[in-house]
Amino acid sequence: CILGFAKFQLQGRKNIAMGEHYIQMALKKEATSIEALLAYARFWRYNKVHTPKALEYYEAAVDRARDDAHLHLELAEFLTDNCQPFREVRAGTITTNISLAEYHFVSAMELNPQDTHFILSLANFLASQKSRRKEARPLYQQALGMAPDDSDVLAAYATFLEDMKEFDEAEQMYLRAVRHAPKEANLLYNVALFFEERRKDYEQADDFYLRALEASPTDSTINEGYADFLTKKMKNRKAAVQYYAAAEAGKGVDQPRQRSGGSDRSRRDPIDIEDGASRHDDDASSVGGRSARSGS
Repeated sequence: CILGFAKFQLQGRKNIAMGEHYIQMALKKEATSIEALLAYARFWRYNKVHTPKALEYYEAAVDRARDDAHLHLELAEFLTDNCQPFREVRAGTITTNISLAEYHFVSAMELNPQDTHFILSLANFLASQKSRRKEARPLYQQALGMAPDDSDVLAAYATFLEDMKEFDEAEQMYLRAVRHAPKEANLLYNVALFFEERRKDYEQADDFYLRALEASPTDSTINEGYADFLTKKMKNRKAAVQYYAAAEAGKGVDQPRQRSGGSDRSRRDPIDIEDGASRHDDDASSVGGRSARSGS
């Protein structure tokens, strides 16, 4: 109930001071409450943007819930996405935010070894480091063997193969993913970028851009991407005008997270990374946090 008041103050009233007051009240009532610790971690992560404090409370929450794979994953993502790089000695060992993130990615996967979501999270983490990409491949293949018709798995592996410049294999995986998720806008947008940038097949790219827009007509990133395509590749500035206008109109609307994809434009992440641990999906899960993005 107290954390519910915190949520209302932070999200409804936009009152950060009162939101923090209620979270602190919850911690005073029960200092070891996983929900309250997690709420405070998210508060410092999103509302105050203070990474050392966020890390302190995330680690306190994980210490009290070491069997919670989703919590390990959330901490791992914080360490890679939001945490300021650090290097320090812990228990006689040099620790960095990246090495600590790897520990939590691995912990999450080991706690749920049959869940491809956790396998892909570790694979994506390794693939983001050029020196570790060889270690990522068997994890993608493991996930694919477990879920050969899962569009998330197929799209993730396709993106990896594209980054490895294995374009024939990447195209096969992208098209398999589309067969299983023909209305998923983020996936269709990624495939459009692939055909535009890697294959230079502008007819195919145009088709996938239009399919992505049909699936999500107000998406500012897709509209702007298509407008850029029309302007720079198709030399059709007149046709691009309406899409630039739609992109501008759509800005300010929550968009899914992005990750870099080896081009000058952002590639949309096909993996549904939860912003909150599933077992904490009550009032505490959205205190100071972001709404979970749509996945595929």
